[in-house]
Amino acid sequence: MKKILSVILATMVITSVTACGTKNGDDGSAATKAPDSKATSTASSTNDKFTLKVVGSGAKDDGLDIATEIFKKKYPNADVQVITAPWGNGGSDMRNKELMMLSSGETPDVGKMVWGKEFFSSGVIEDITDQVKNWEIYSHLSDGQKDRMTLNGKVFGVTQSNNTVYMFYNKDILAKVGVTEAPKTLDEVVEIAKKISAANLKTADGKQIYATSFEGGNWATDYWLWANGGKQMSDDFKKTQIDSPESVKAFQFMQDFSKNGWAPKIDGSYDKLWLNGQIAIWPCGDWDVQATTNAKINVGFAPMPKGSSGQSTTSVGGAEWAVFKQSAHKKEAADFLQILVSKEFQLKSKSYITDLSLYDDPSMQAEWKTAGTLEARMAEKQQLQNTKYNFLEAPFIFPDASKIYAAALEKILVRGDDVEKTMKDAATQINKGIAEASK
Repeated sequence: MKKILSVILATMVITSVTACGTKNGDDGSAATKAPDSKATSTASSTNDKFTLKVVGSGAKDDGLDIATEIFKKKYPNADVQVITAPWGNGGSDMRNKELMMLSSGETPDVGKMVWGKEFFSSGVIEDITDQVKNWEIYSHLSDGQKDRMTLNGKVFGVTQSNNTVYMFYNKDILAKVGVTEAPKTLDEVVEIAKKISAANLKTADGKQIYATSFEGGNWATDYWLWANGGKQMSDDFKKTQIDSPESVKAFQFMQDFSKNGWAPKIDGSYDKLWLNGQIAIWPCGDWDVQATTNAKINVGFAPMPKGSSGQSTTSVGGAEWAVFKQSAHKKEAADFLQILVSKEFQLKSKSYITDLSLYDDPSMQAEWKTAGTLEARMAEKQQLQNTKYNFLEAPFIFPDASKIYAAALEKILVRGDDVEKTMKDAATQINKGIAEASK
């Protein structure tokens, strides 16, 4: 990864010097200074025609048609060129598209990504800290949302359409064991698990019922790690801490659920057992609300229960939009980003809510009430206040770290391998990879 970006950076320097022409110094040599990264175009003041190149999933998929409409009110002579790139494999296809454009000198102005920290640390993304901190939305973002769009205190992009997991609970299952409210702590979840097991609950067609499930990958299941006092990474992301005593204890808590038969072994079936009515408590997000309704689950929604740490932290999702450093239209590109997180855009698109204050907007609540999703959205609002960036979901240093971690989770939750040894082995591999990739 680092070698690829090094080649791109070298190409960018050459391209920028060539594009701007050379200026002979007093000694007759050609100056090689790259253009000022803070420079902006003058399209807004001259009304010159210009093209803003935006890499995204599609004009309508990302709401770029709405953003373009708003953008052209300020820049009527602008042409917004949407360069469509498939997301693919956690975003790898789009990342490769952006890398190809950077290496070929066809630098886009704006790009969608979840690898912003990687690109920013490599010098290909513009620092927009000063602009973003003055935007209205900044004070309406949670710490977790800000985590996604910053590195070393610098803002490299804007996070958009954030999501997270919160608690879906099957009211009918809980009622069978005498529980009428959503559990507020993991101690309560353990008691529910014991009651379900003691009653040997089964569905009408004879399928086993469980307290919860660890499907969904570490982006979802790291809730259990954080809730029970474990830590995924050091604050500077240079070392994983999945092998710390606190983390091992948290992973052991998860393994005990599987060993006790309180949770099924993960097998990639994702929400199948939940939709079958076999799971009492399901950590999931807004993407599964409709399927749950269609399955006729008597469902309730609430924030995740607090663990022994007193926390109920979950991963924050979404994507970031950033301005490329070699953009010829930095000011306009930053304005486009501001539109993507503006209230006007969010109220028109309705599907890309980032501003947490909009969860209280009467028009949005009316929409959600009509759609039957208001309770879920209110639970999401509460949970988003307690979220954090998940490094091991898509590491910006040593990408294989996510595979190593996923394999370790599978070993302890499926095979029942020794938790401490498994996590220590995984941590050794991850930390070695991070150290080598950081050289």
